[in-house]
Amino acid sequence: MIILANKIQTKMFEKRIKKLNNKLPNNSAKYVAYIIEASQRSYYNYALEFSIWYANYLKKPLIVFFPLTDNYKWSNQRYYTFMLEGIIELRSHLNNRGIKLIIYKGNYLETSSFVSQNAAALIVDK
Repeated sequence: MIILANKIQTKMFEKRIKKLNNKLPNNSAKYVAYIIEASQRSYYNYALEFSIWYANYLKKPLIVFFPLTDNYKWSNQRYYTFMLEGIIELRSHLNNRGIKLIIYKGNYLETSSFVSQNAAALIVDK
């Protein structure tokens, strides 16, 4: 269980976090990774806010990864245009907060596997 710094953070995150394994953070790793998929926005995104808090807690930079694949079900050019316009806006907002966004060509599982190799912790929004 992650020990949060104060009661405000506890209330904000406690009902939204599900720990998926019992591993401790890899303190020798380079960064905390957040794979953004379901919540492709910088506002009202509790997974992002938790990722920022946890990266600060571990004293590691946060890197946000977005998995981009060309085989989304029912996708078309209009869908990809809308999605990529949103990702461009997201990148701008993250840059304003000093957070790097990396678009990784691959599906969710490929991205998770690649990203987790050098991450102190992996946070997902699924």
